[in-house]
Amino acid sequence: MNAAEEDDIPFSDAVSSYAEEIKGNKILSKEEEKDALAKAVKGDRKAQTALIESMAPSALDMALFHYDGKQTVGDLLQQANRALYYCAAHLDGIPKGASFSDYASSLINARLDQYQQDEEKALEEAESSASAAPSAPTSKDGISFFFSEIGKYPLLSAQQENLLGRIIQKGEREGASEQEKKDAKEAVGKMVDSNLRLVASIAKNYRGNGVPFLDLVQEGSMGLQRAAEKFDPSMGTRFSTYA
Repeated sequence: MNAAEEDDIPFSDAVSSYAEEIKGNKILSKEEEKDALAKAVKGDRKAQTALIESMAPSALDMALFHYDGKQTVGDLLQQANRALYYCAAHLDGIPKGASFSDYASSLINARLDQYQQDEEKALEEAESSASAAPSAPTSKDGISFFFSEIGKYPLLSAQQENLLGRIIQKGEREGASEQEKKDAKEAVGKMVDSNLRLVASIAKNYRGNGVPFLDLVQEGSMGLQRAAEKFDPSMGTRFSTYA
């Protein structure tokens, strides 16, 4: 990764520090995880630690996946790890037949979602208290509204695109869990949302052809979705270039 790309990642130090900490962790196979879970349920601390260490890289991926610039990646990592350790300490809560990794992933995602919702609600309440004056109404014009909306979605760094691409590939593979499929669907949405500026830019060039601007945007968005589903981060190409 070059210096320019590094500057695009405001959380690179936190990511690098955590990644360095967990880089030696052993990722358990399904059979190894099943065996470790059986031992951990009986109180084997070593097996419990093995389960936690095996899931740590996934906890990092999920924290980065939820990063939207409103919280620090450090806070998200803290929430993800709290959920992971809670799961490891309450193994009796794992549904019969479920794996530790699926259960932990579900719990981590739920905690991160709730954390972001709570933070957003707190921010809205603070802003509401700060000013009693109502917000200026959003323009009813469809095009103006579209441009106001796309400004809400931050541009992705190369590292974020790579992460989302890997999440999508994991959810598209044969045998993917329901959680992985759900994560992949959300990742496609994030990839599309962050590239709506590209769609708008291209659509403006075709406005003289008699096709309504918003129809062009809709077609472009569908094309972006198809591109996101097929995007291969290993190619080393930015998604905007690929799309």
